[in-house]
Amino acid sequence: MFEPVSAEGKVVMSESVARIASVLEYDGLGDLLRYWQLVGRGGMPSRADIDPADIPKLLSNVLLIDVQRAPIRFQVRLCGTGIDRLLDRNYTGCFLDDMTVGYFERDILLDYAEVVLHKLPKVTRRSILTERGHWLHYQRLLLPLSSDGWSVDKLLGGVFGEAAAEINSAA
Repeated sequence: MFEPVSAEGKVVMSESVARIASVLEYDGLGDLLRYWQLVGRGGMPSRADIDPADIPKLLSNVLLIDVQRAPIRFQVRLCGTGIDRLLDRNYTGCFLDDMTVGYFERDILLDYAEVVLHKLPKVTRRSILTERGHWLHYQRLLLPLSSDGWSVDKLLGGVFGEAAAEINSAA
């Protein structure tokens, strides 16, 4: 399930992670995936393994999500400024199930739950209509983090994309 490390100490990609790497459209997402593998040393890294000083060029596009249980909920602990600009709002401190993102809301929550359940990375490409009437096209990578090496208690994410023109509401 997790990536093995070779005798030389290099992370060897599993088939599932290699598949994800092959569909990443943004270099920053590939860099984040490689960093996650490196600090995980063949397993699932913890939040303590993630050092922002190691990934300064990625920080504006990084999310850190707290996973709460019973019931499962996802709270945005940190939302990079690039994501804030893309979404035209700061989501730090918000719970994902409190956000209004249109008809994809359920699918987005299921993406996060799937990473927690399967303990594997997930990449998604979406186009959504924002609260302010703009189309947003983005690709998101979600990576599991675990304090105990088994239960996912945080998610590390990367989001890159672009906003399209405003939708005309005039009839």
